Amino acid sequence: MKPDRYNTTTLSQAGCGSGCSSPSENSNLDFGKRLRKLREERGLSRNDLAKSLGVAMSSIQRFEEGSFPKGDIIIKICESLGTTADWLLRAIPSDEESISQGVDEKLFVIVLERLESFLNDTNIKLPPSKKARVALLLYKASAAKGEIDTSIIKTLSEVAS
Repeated sequence: MKPDRYNTTTLSQAGCGSGCSSPSENSNLDFGKRLRKLREERGLSRNDLAKSLGVAMSSIQRFEEGSFPKGDIIIKICESLGTTADWLLRAIPSDEESISQGVDEKLFVIVLERLESFLNDTNIKLPPSKKARVALLLYKASAAKGEIDTSIIKTLSEVAS
């Protein structure tokens, strides 16, 4: 009988002892939960995902129940579901996801435009790191207040300079 190329084993079954830097069995279960959540969010059945990966549907079921796929399959899963291995394996969001999470882009753009305008009008020169800090504080204050208060722009800019 030909060996299953997509054989799934938990890391403990594979002989990965405590010295390994690989995920634990508990994180395998978390991996399975994240996999199922993503698959369902994308509107895919187990069969749909299995076809896109070139594996049996039963493999997807085993992955979702805590078995750990081989590396090449993890890469294919990430590509198929549009995620990163960091998120799938360890729930670490990508830089883009963590930066933009919960940010109202329209408000942030307005904050940046008003800040730039104020700094140009008053000839206040801020290094990029301070300008970024002022923009972030201004955004947070504006989001909490529901409007952009120009007095806050002035105060933050003066404090930062």
